[in-house]
Order: sequence, then structure tokens, then C-alpha cells
Amino acid sequence: MCEHPQTVDTWRFKARIYQQLGMHAAAARMLRHAATASGAPWLLVSAGFSLQELKRHAEAVEVYREFLALAPDSEYAGAAWCNLANALSALDRDAEAEEAFAKAIELEPTRATSPHNHYVHLSQRRRWPEAIAVLERALPAVTEPATRVTFLRAMSYAHAEREDGAAALATAEQALAIDARSIGARYLRGRALALLGRLDEAMVEIRQVLAADPENADALQAIAMLEQAGVRGPKRPWWRFWN
Repeated sequence: MCEHPQTVDTWRFKARIYQQLGMHAAAARMLRHAATASGAPWLLVSAGFSLQELKRHAEAVEVYREFLALAPDSEYAGAAWCNLANALSALDRDAEAEEAFAKAIELEPTRATSPHNHYVHLSQRRRWPEAIAVLERALPAVTEPATRVTFLRAMSYAHAEREDGAAALATAEQALAIDARSIGARYLRGRALALLGRLDEAMVEIRQVLAADPENADALQAIAMLEQAGVRGPKRPWWRFWN
């Protein structure tokens, strides 16, 4: 435990100012020094964050591993494992990243950030079945409405990428049941309806998106594709025009 908490608070305050100003190199240098000088290794977690902001992911990995070796049972360990996983993901060190995500979720099973970041990691690699499984395991513990909508939208998108229109529709509708004003969920419902060949209903949904957000690029593209699909007629599976 740090013997000088006021000193630690000073370091933390100064680092926060640097980070808010985008001076992440200065923040990282200061925090790494402060972690040793103040006896507060958890400052390394904030240093790692600044290194990631600078895209210096390999250095961030070293900093997070240093912290976890010093304080494996810290209250900040779950966040450090999650940040470590993100840095490893950015370096395409996938096996290590997935081990780190698993550790983060094990330490903090009700924290939504880790499974969502794991989903992002898997979705970037188009590993849709695994991405859906991560979200499904986490969803029961996600009770905050806005976060739950985020998870359901991600699930709908992943199902749509797998061309599973029924599952994409079901999850989009679950999201809309929580937040009927969610533009993202409304768009995904339209996409799911299109996957199911229900193009007129899909058009209604997408037009609702544009009514709320006239410059929505995804919706504008979807309208154009739906109109083209209607002109072409059913010469190929309905969902193919979305790809």
C-alpha cells in the first residue's frame, strides 16, 4: 500500500490533465515513474492506456504485464487484463489476446466492457459464431438498459453477417423493445427483414431510420440496394444484394 496517498492523487490528477490534452507520451512517462516512486503500481494501468492511445501496443503489453506481476490481486486487475487483451489484439497476437479476455471476464464476470471488447476482437476477424457465443454468455448479467441494447444490436449484426435473418430479426426486436428510438436497432431490423425477403417491410424500417437521421450513410445505401432489388426481382437469393 502507498504510504503517501496525497502524492498518488497528485500524480493521478496531473496524468488526467495530460491525457485530456492528448499529451499521452508525457502522461505515460510520468505515470511509469510515479508507479515506482509512489509505490502505487496501479498507476501503470493508466500508463498503459496512454501507450495504447499512441498505438504503442507492444509497450503497453509490457506495462500491463508488469502491473499484473506486481499486483495480480489488485482491484484494477480485471481492467488491466482487458486492456492487455485489447493491446494484444491490435498486435494480432490472437491466442494471447483471447487468454487475456478470458481472464478479465473470469475476474469481473458482471463487467460488460470485457465481453464486448472480446466480441469486437472476434468480429474484426469475422469469427461470427464465437462472437455470438461471447455475447450470449455475457447477456444475462447485463442489466443496464443502454448497455443491453448495445449487446443485442451487436448480436443482431453478427447474425446478419452469418445471413441468419430470423436470429438477426429476433435480437433487433429485443433491442427495440428496450429502446424504441434506437436508430441502430431499427436499421438492423430493416436489414434482417431484407435477409428474410420481406423487402417492403424492410423499406419501411429503413425509411424510419432516415426520418430520424437523414444523413445516415448505412440507411441511404440500404435504400438504394432495396430499390435495386425490387427492380431486379427474385433472380437470386434476397439476402445476396446486401453483400
